[in-house]
Amino acid sequence: MLRAWRGWSNFVPRLSVCILWDTVTDMPAKTTPFDAAEYLTTPEAIAAYLNDAIASGDADELVAALGTVARVKGMSVIARDTGLGRESLYKALSKSSNPAFATISRVITSLGLRMAVEPARRVPRTQARRRTTSRAVAHAR
Repeated sequence: MLRAWRGWSNFVPRLSVCILWDTVTDMPAKTTPFDAAEYLTTPEAIAAYLNDAIASGDADELVAALGTVARVKGMSVIARDTGLGRESLYKALSKSSNPAFATISRVITSLGLRMAVEPARRVPRTQARRRTTSRAVAHAR
């Protein structure tokens, strides 16, 4: 069971400090930063991770995801396969970069993956017509 401790908030107004203590060991709870690379152990997991990044529509997220996957495989291996320098690959796959499409394509190919394009899902035209006609009928009454 965890209990809360309000440290200096008793002495300093408008400052609330809350540290959770583990009552069994009487030590603060330890956390570690999340790293998706630890969970990308299969090609299916890597493909799902990259597909989610693409589905988000955010280019920075896709570049960061490619950087994470490249770390899993090894930047040196990716650099050798793509023909790019390791340092330039680190720069190209950082969060704030804007890599060329050729770089992204080479990295995806070196990971043993391929890109595919499929049509976006839309409302079928028959359903759109039904809505229009039902509105027209309701409006005419």
